[in-house]
Amino acid sequence: MKHITVVLSGAVVLTALAGCGVEIPSTPGNARPVSAAPSRPPKEVLTDSLQVLDRTAYNFAIKQGDKSGGGRVDPGAHAAFLEQGGDVALPDGSTIHVSVAYTIVAPDFYLQADFGEQINQHYGMVPGTWMKIDQKKITGTAIPIDEAGNPEPGIGALLATLGDVQRPDKTRLAGTVDLTGVEGIMAPSEQAVKNAGAKASAVPFTATLDDRNRLTGIHIDGSKLDKNLSTELTFTGYGSVAPITAPANAVAAPDAVYELIG
Repeated sequence: MKHITVVLSGAVVLTALAGCGVEIPSTPGNARPVSAAPSRPPKEVLTDSLQVLDRTAYNFAIKQGDKSGGGRVDPGAHAAFLEQGGDVALPDGSTIHVSVAYTIVAPDFYLQADFGEQINQHYGMVPGTWMKIDQKKITGTAIPIDEAGNPEPGIGALLATLGDVQRPDKTRLAGTVDLTGVEGIMAPSEQAVKNAGAKASAVPFTATLDDRNRLTGIHIDGSKLDKNLSTELTFTGYGSVAPITAPANAVAAPDAVYELIG
């Protein structure tokens, strides 16, 4: 059984596995805004805008390749809800719909998944059932929590290695991002990076900002290289998200599930 990769699109994780002969690829609303004068280097403006996500609650939606999802993150409450789903091609040419959802209310971490009947049975998963994860049993990095158990949706990791960044106007930033070494749940699949070759180290992106220099959108456009190198993120509701609570009636995750998440 070989764990290949886990990919989150907005905040549901799809896992590519080759185990069964199947590949399955708050802070308050008045939190300090980013104060960036037009003369500041554009890369610094973007970095500061990403750091806002570490201290201010927000909603987001995401589309990566054929997968889509979304969620909400509340750093002040150390909580998040993330979900994603999409159709995955099987070796016989058919497709199945797979989905994953996470709830984090630190220090507790919950997973809900549906990878189709065969894989669900193999890993002891029941669709619609929340499973509580024992973080001491996790060894992989493709999970939406940091070492302290706080939410880590992976947006900063996705844009961790930037190339040249320009500011065409007050509301837009543009440049390139290196996707070859990204970790976390928003990392592109290993196969997509491999397909792109050296060009995966400089994939074009644009980011849009509101009048307080907070992110309203990020578009990484790697579609000419591989459709799974494209990511579209939108951000709304800064400082005001619906409460995030632990799921009721959660069960302990079966041991086999830890093979899935690493």
